[in-house]
Amino acid sequence: NDINDSGVILSGTQTFDLATSTVTDVGLTGPSNYNAIGGVAINNTGQIAGTATLRSSSLNIAAAYRYTPGTGWEYISGTSRYTTVQDINNLGDCGWGELGAGIFFQGLGKYALGSLLDPAALAAGWSITGGGCLINDHRVIATVGRNSNTGQSSAVLLTPSGTVSPPPAPTNLQAVSHTATRMEPFHSINLTWENSSTLTSTYELERRTAGDPTWTRLNLTTPGSAKSHTDTTVGVGITYEYRVRGVGLSGPGEWSAGASATSPPTPLDTIAPVVTILSPATGATVSGIVTISAQATDNVAVQGFEIRYWNPYLGQEITLGSVENSGSLAVDWDIRDLPLATYAVHAFATDALGNWTQAEIFVTTANAPEISVWLGTTNLSDGSAQAFGSALAGTPVPLTFVIRNTGNKNLTGLVITGDGANPDDFTLTSSPVAPVAGPGGSTTFTVVFNPTALGARAAAIHIASNDSDEAPFDIHLTGTGITALQSWASIAGLPPGLDGPADCPQNDAVSNLEKFAFNLNPIAADCRLLTVGAHDQAGLPGAAMLGGKLRLEFIRRKAATRPGITYTPQFSSNIGAWRDVTGTLSATSIDSTWERVVVDDPAPTPGTACFARLKVVQLP
Repeated sequence: NDINDSGVILSGTQTFDLATSTVTDVGLTGPSNYNAIGGVAINNTGQIAGTATLRSSSLNIAAAYRYTPGTGWEYISGTSRYTTVQDINNLGDCGWGELGAGIFFQGLGKYALGSLLDPAALAAGWSITGGGCLINDHRVIATVGRNSNTGQSSAVLLTPSGTVSPPPAPTNLQAVSHTATRMEPFHSINLTWENSSTLTSTYELERRTAGDPTWTRLNLTTPGSAKSHTDTTVGVGITYEYRVRGVGLSGPGEWSAGASATSPPTPLDTIAPVVTILSPATGATVSGIVTISAQATDNVAVQGFEIRYWNPYLGQEITLGSVENSGSLAVDWDIRDLPLATYAVHAFATDALGNWTQAEIFVTTANAPEISVWLGTTNLSDGSAQAFGSALAGTPVPLTFVIRNTGNKNLTGLVITGDGANPDDFTLTSSPVAPVAGPGGSTTFTVVFNPTALGARAAAIHIASNDSDEAPFDIHLTGTGITALQSWASIAGLPPGLDGPADCPQNDAVSNLEKFAFNLNPIAADCRLLTVGAHDQAGLPGAAMLGGKLRLEFIRRKAATRPGITYTPQFSSNIGAWRDVTGTLSATSIDSTWERVVVDDPAPTPGTACFARLKVVQLP
């Protein structure tokens, strides 16, 4: 392979001294985890540059070594199968390559050859493209290079031009405060800067609190060559100052201009949500379709919430339902087709920063009936409340409920009883029929609300059955008894506070009671007067002298549509003393709601003034 000026021949792993005829096995003394080192070049002091491969059946790695008599082999570099050695000079410098040219300088260390180019040469477009190099005793290096400006590509000769300068200071150092997020759950100050020179290999970054004269070195991510850093060691609401400098072959350069930022003002949220499974209780036996309900709270806010169970037969967790930005969740779990076993049910909640908590219960599935009660599309829970709304006495409001059996056995023993403050106001008019086959069978029952008094009314019904954990199934019933006038005001949309009998929401001097009694418009100014004999269908009462008698004519609601409202005609000769007209009054029907009443003064006083009025009263 090579011969030096002392007549020592290098051949692979051996040397042969021509003067003494001595053969030496140098390659066999290499590292134990490498195969024998094959020499490539030898200098006049007997130092050898060579290459060896790793002893491995799976890793193909070659490394460059240097041999020194009396010392042995010294590792230079090599992390891939592409490592080769080309040369060694009498100073002990070695030229080698690994996907690019490398140089090992005795006493200085190893370098990528391209990193040693003069900045002027780099600016002129030159780069090293060779996979190795040759070096003489004057440290003049031969390799292959290319000029991107001129397109030249050929062998190049590199000569020492002086000491490499430290890199100039990086520029545009920026510091930005970062508040923790779910994807980045940490407070930090994020730093970026720009490199200003090809001489820069790595960086050094320092920090201090504002006003503090002492700088502290920050540990950068190895190897420290990135032009950014995330400082996660910041405190709460503290202003920090930063500076950065480049480090090159000749050491560190000047510090950059400083940058400052204030860390987030609130402590990092590390508190996980609190999760509770409300029903069923752990250890419960369930069947059919069971409702799992849970709640979660957090010191900031719950972001994600889901309920799931572990299916040991599938070996996976099955999600039953989820909700975002809410701490309340209820899901229906259909267990009718699941094997009978004990299952783990989990409620899992997370907050905005990914803090999480999981609550767990265990339930056992069984073949059993399971009652569920529905009103329309609403699945009622045991103990829930159902409002009938408002109703007039004598105008009942019915609600029909559906009982479903979601279990695997017949639902039997269905008996409904009632109690509470006003049980007579809520009447069961049709009863459920048992048995209800399971799963999927159903039956109905109807409750009618017919208030016996005004105001809030309440009662409860209890549905007995053979359900294991909801017998009886309780429903609390509520309703409000209202007057005909209140119903009329509600339908008209009169706002609370302006819907009373004496209120006058249109400011037309006509009260709600008068408009209700005389078929006037409740949502507009309406003070029409009825004209006697004109057969008007709406208006305030009218009066006229006919045949020497004073006649009073008015519109009146028929009795069925005016519960609690009375109309009393009155006459007077002096306005001071009024005479009621009693008895049955003659009326002419207008439609299903209204009738017209005409009344003559039954006892006029000849030669005196005549007065008439109509008194309308809402009874309590």
